[in-house]
Order: sequence, then C-alpha cells, then structure tokens
Amino acid sequence: MEATCCMFADEEYDKSALEFMQIPGILKRKRHLGGRLLPNEIFAERKIKHWKSKRQQLYKTEEGSFNGLDGNSLKRVVVVHPLWELIYLWNGFSQLTPNTLEFMKQTIEASLATLTKEEIGSDLSQLYLLLGVSVRELGDYDLADMYLRQSIWSEDASSEDRWVIPHGLYEMAALCCFQLMQTNDIKKKEKLYKEAQEWIQKSERHLAHRHNHHHGQQQHESVTSDNTGDSDWDSRLHVRCQLLIEKLEDFLIK
Repeated sequence: MEATCCMFADEEYDKSALEFMQIPGILKRKRHLGGRLLPNEIFAERKIKHWKSKRQQLYKTEEGSFNGLDGNSLKRVVVVHPLWELIYLWNGFSQLTPNTLEFMKQTIEASLATLTKEEIGSDLSQLYLLLGVSVRELGDYDLADMYLRQSIWSEDASSEDRWVIPHGLYEMAALCCFQLMQTNDIKKKEKLYKEAQEWIQKSERHLAHRHNHHHGQQQHESVTSDNTGDSDWDSRLHVRCQLLIEKLEDFLIK
C-alpha cells in the first residue's frame, strides 16, 4: 500500500494500477489459508473494490467486459488520495507540516471545483471531512466548521466508507475544543462546552448503531471476520471520544 501511494506521488498510474489489481488475489489466498486480514489490508481491498465500481459507472462498462483498473481510469476514479485517508484514520493530521496541509487543502478544493458530480460520486463526504480537518489544523476555524458540516450533510447511503460520519461528528467536537482555547468569554466557553458534548454524544450513538447493525449481520453470515475493517477505526474513534471528554472536563475545571 505504501509503495503504491509513493507511485501516486510520482504519477506512475499504470504501475499503480497493476499493483492494485494484484492485491485482491493476494488477500483472497490469505483468507483461503485461514489468515485474518489486518485493518490496512481490508482498507486496501475495499478501496480497490470501490474504484473498480466507480470505473464501471463512469465508463458504462458492459457486463462481462474488462472492469479492472488501468492508468487512465485510475486517474479518474481516485478522488481521495489513499495515503491522506490513512494518515487521517491513524490520527496523523496534527503531525503534518503547514505546507503539506496547505497542499492538501488546495488539491481537495480544486477537485471539488473541477470534478463533476459523477466523478466525485460517494467520495464527497470524505473530501469535505479531510478538507475540514486540514483547514482547522491551519487555524481557520470558521471555514473548518463549514466544511465539516458539509461532510456530515453529504453522507451517501450507498458508500461503503460509513466511518466518515461518526468521525465528522467527532471532529466538530474537537473543533469546539480548539475554539475553547481561543476565548476567555465565560458564556462562549459554556456554549462551546455544551456543543462539544452534544457532538461527542452524536458520534458515540452513531458508533453504537453501526456496531449493533454489524453484529446483526454477522449472525446471518458464515464469515466471522470484519469484512469492512471499520471495527478497528471505530474502536480508535471511541478512545478519541473518551480522551476528548476528559479534555473537556479540564476546561470545565478551569
């Protein structure tokens, strides 16, 4: 996965497409041998499935014809850089340099401005989430608020990346904490504190709903492993929510 992301940086799309097309077979053999896929492996498998599906929709591929990935189609279907997505999921945006964050911001804004609705597809919510976190780290809280809300409103029920919405709700709570640190107004602090709590509660409820839904599905499936890979991200998000609650309590004491 990391090698492929580096190829993206060099725009060697043909080599990247070839590498991506080999991954599903490798992971399939691992499953047949009784191995359990790691979260990043499930992530890669799902990304490739998503991109192949987008290619089929964009190119109106007929059933039975080639529906894989090549360099040209990869350029069109990969709207969200997979490395950026992984950096976010591993909570690494705070470690990025301002120059990198600015580059991400400009790239995503350009994609939103130039790509068609069909080309963006179900990636819209994720684009706004990454954009919102980027501009928040750059210190523009009002713009971050707008983009994060847009991410939540843009949820696509057909998207397999259902992790985006609870993370968007969490990021709204985190944004309130950033704003709390920038004000000395008591009433504004109380308002932001209450809003942050509400956003965290919404995120936790969303996680609980997803967990119950997934558990119900597993009872009717023969495959017991997590096919979406979301359980790992959800567990990490739950920990982040708990840490944020503790941070809020510090604000309340002060």
